[in-house]
Amino acid sequence: MAVFCSNCGASHNGASFCPNCGSAQANSSAGQPSFNNATSGGYASSGSNSNQVAMWAHLGGVLAGLGFGWIPALIIRGSATAQRDPYVREQATEALNFQLLWLIINIAVGVLGVVTCGVGWFLYVGSLVLPFIFGIMASVATSSGQNYRYPMMMFRLVK
Repeated sequence: MAVFCSNCGASHNGASFCPNCGSAQANSSAGQPSFNNATSGGYASSGSNSNQVAMWAHLGGVLAGLGFGWIPALIIRGSATAQRDPYVREQATEALNFQLLWLIINIAVGVLGVVTCGVGWFLYVGSLVLPFIFGIMASVATSSGQNYRYPMMMFRLVK
């Protein structure tokens, strides 16, 4: 007897997670609770697929690098997975806000370096290293299903 995903309608033959969309499936046995990922900060995370997508939202910023780190987070935030899964949407929004903030900081430090005839360039090294470190920390946390909030966020542009 074929069993279908309650989220996307694909056949999953009684598996715990849908092979198509990764959403957790209710156990077909009577009286058995459905899977709830308690480490996802209160969200019923759709399993390893959503953890991987959230991880790539953070890691994409690290890999894209200078000035372009916000693009992977924006793409993931607009994806169908983020529209279905609040955990992925929240983490992609967090990554997008962080990358946009550091883009603004890098531009300001670059201008400061020009204005001070190169003395301000020493700050530029820190403005390159910190986003790399925090991006790695965020990708590790989200790969295991934890919520990650970046430290030193002065403001969030995207809600």
